[in-house]
Amino acid sequence: MKCLKFNRLTSLMTDLLLRKYKEITNHNPDAIAIHAPDGSLTFAQLDKLSDHIANHIDKINVKSCLVFMNPSYYFFAALVACMKTCKIAVPMDPTHPDSHLVRIANRILPQICLTSSELFNRASKVFRTVECFSVNNLPNIEPTVKNSERQVSGNFELHRVFTSGSSGKEKLVTIDRESLYNHAIESAEVYNYKAGEMNANLGRHTSSIIINSYWRSILSGCSLICFDLKTETFEQIRQKLIASNTNRLQGSSSVMGKFIQSIKKRDIHTLRINHLIFGGEPLNPGLLQVVSKHFRPGCLITLNYSSTETMLISVFTTSLKNIKTLKSIPAGKPVPTKKVRLVDEAGKEVKNGEPGEVIVSSKYMALEVLDTDHYTNAILMEKSEPGLRTYLTGDMALWNEEGDLVLLGRKDRLIKINGVRIDLTLIEKTLDTFEEIENAAVLAVENNMGNQQIVACVVRKPESISDLDIVNRLSDELHVSHIPTYFVDVSAIPTNLRGKSDQTKLIGIAMDYIRNNDYQKRTIKKRPVTIENFLLQKWSEVLDKPVINNSKSFFAEGGDSLAASELTFAINSEFGLNLETVWIFRNPHIQAQIKFLETVFLGENQETEFTKHSDRNIIQEDELNRLIGW
Repeated sequence: MKCLKFNRLTSLMTDLLLRKYKEITNHNPDAIAIHAPDGSLTFAQLDKLSDHIANHIDKINVKSCLVFMNPSYYFFAALVACMKTCKIAVPMDPTHPDSHLVRIANRILPQICLTSSELFNRASKVFRTVECFSVNNLPNIEPTVKNSERQVSGNFELHRVFTSGSSGKEKLVTIDRESLYNHAIESAEVYNYKAGEMNANLGRHTSSIIINSYWRSILSGCSLICFDLKTETFEQIRQKLIASNTNRLQGSSSVMGKFIQSIKKRDIHTLRINHLIFGGEPLNPGLLQVVSKHFRPGCLITLNYSSTETMLISVFTTSLKNIKTLKSIPAGKPVPTKKVRLVDEAGKEVKNGEPGEVIVSSKYMALEVLDTDHYTNAILMEKSEPGLRTYLTGDMALWNEEGDLVLLGRKDRLIKINGVRIDLTLIEKTLDTFEEIENAAVLAVENNMGNQQIVACVVRKPESISDLDIVNRLSDELHVSHIPTYFVDVSAIPTNLRGKSDQTKLIGIAMDYIRNNDYQKRTIKKRPVTIENFLLQKWSEVLDKPVINNSKSFFAEGGDSLAASELTFAINSEFGLNLETVWIFRNPHIQAQIKFLETVFLGENQETEFTKHSDRNIIQEDELNRLIGW
């Protein structure tokens, strides 16, 4: 597919990245630039090593270079070498399987690969048509271009990064030199970077979060500390943070939460961190509770809203003391270089307080966003506004009264079942607040009858919480339409190669569970002699009072959404059924419920009759509210 073409500034303007790098290196030659798992480099050492690698790249007329290394200072020196020689760096993660690496390489068709001696044989085997260089074994050669004479010459792309993001779909994102430079300078100012500071990041070394953090740090005269999360324990990471006297820690909310939770309270005083920067996922109350136990009230908390495609979009920073008083944590106001609009399904801008999809426009973001499966570029628009690129994020948000963005989840995580809009992310966030649940993933899948069902895959602590307890607690906080039909126990939420929830595997787990547990394939344990007496007994139990007069509706007797969920759960458990709570709202009287259950117990006609009732159970939200008095 042809690359998008945009108006370029002069090479002098675009060369700001290289000029700034030289300026910082000359000013701070002996300061530490990078702390990697295999050692550290000063700015002078980084410059010398990257020059050494650049001398070899100069001799080959190629456009892009694979950078296939474990986390090491050689990896970061290779990124600088690509920047100096105007090659596009394509970081590749050695932890990914060979089949994945081959598929990606076949897409971009590189000609050389910068790797290490430990990975050289594997790289040569996997990337057969590519010339491989072991960067830690390169001989000294005469440079083709002196470092002091290097200039940008025609190739403005800086790196290509693979990302799955919150959508779960893998994409190849190309970032240009000018956008990276502006992002580095702008974000360093937003985060209040000071020359000489130590900044640590818990991201993967090949991810955009680390690569952007690296350039932001070295262009600010700071040092970046990175880790190998595959081999280093959280305790080893803590010891490194103590030894380096780091005062700023950044990472995705999930990884940051796990790391902070691993620190014993008595050891927290050994850390000098006074600024935590969270990204990737919203901050939930459970994570804030963990942070509150470990850090002082004056510790700065930053939630950044960004993506690989757009880089930084907005930032919200306040103290831990203040953030605990907020009902919801916003994503802050857009940074100066980003124009943000929220639009409805028709593409019209929404009013304050109304939800809409986040649309970002800027000169400084991805040149190209390609779906690695279909190689399409539909979500990046070239001609939306003069001189700007526009990206359709797929995120939903609203503007609050203070003019801050409040993220609501993914557009593709908002579904409709029986005409009612359901936010799967909201259910996940609520489950994450339960101490008894270590992790959860919520999705919508079709049951054996082709109807969408909400399924919650949960990792519970042993003997901690039952399905009914989860239903009851969810009913306290969410609309009845948001209560999952199924709760599937898993030992861990499966993740893809980039650490995101693997939606394909989750759907497979959910479908297997439904297939084995759907009422159509289960034998009804027993049928009550008198359905009316059985229902009156269950009504009395869930309403916690004797129910004799069966002329009143369930809600007139004092029932609410929680009681309806309990009654449905009791009936499902007793008879091996799979009713949804909405059946009670549609059949609130005893006689209507008797007729409904009779059709379910009919045997051969069970599927047909139940399907009829299910189809009739399409109930709008205003009717639900009226029935239960909301």
